[in-house]
Amino acid sequence: MGTARLKRNTGRRNGTADLFRRICELTMLAHRNTHPSRLQLAERWNMTTRAVSYVISYADSTYGVRLRHDPEQGGYALVDPGIINLAVLERWKR
Repeated sequence: MGTARLKRNTGRRNGTADLFRRICELTMLAHRNTHPSRLQLAERWNMTTRAVSYVISYADSTYGVRLRHDPEQGGYALVDPGIINLAVLERWKR
């Protein structure tokens, strides 16, 4: 009988820690009025714009982070950080 192997992350999908990190980063970018667009975020995170839409939707449904698209700026602005503590994120380093 062989030794049991643990299934490892092959690098194809990111875990919940990466998702939370992206939500925190998105919240701070929008809070700092940098107005990131979906395309800019997709390039920054090496993912599709559809996946960025999922991150934005998940941030709203899970953490209450509400963003609005600002057509004049061409990106997202923070409406409500939800349960995310902006003061703590200000001290957060990547």
